[in-house]
Amino acid sequence: MGIVKDNYANRKLQQKKERNSREAAWRALTPVQQLAELDRRLGDGLGASKQRNKIAALIEKQKQPKEKKEKEHKNANATPHRNKHSNKGHHKRSR
Repeated sequence: MGIVKDNYANRKLQQKKERNSREAAWRALTPVQQLAELDRRLGDGLGASKQRNKIAALIEKQKQPKEKKEKEHKNANATPHRNKHSNKGHHKRSR
């Protein structure tokens, strides 16, 4: 029975190594490359809809900072806008 346990342990260890290798290869891809890989494996836009949505959201998130920097650059010389309705420093009345 000891041989069976050893084979099981070796198989599990090998599977863990393979899983870690696959995950590292996937993480090394850019989000655009990940979408291309899903298309290659499953077909254009087919399957893995949750994963595709996550990747698409990540791509959009990566685009946003570039747009913000451009806006900040355009408004670099503008005076800051104060919000006269700010509640900063004020507390609600207790009754």
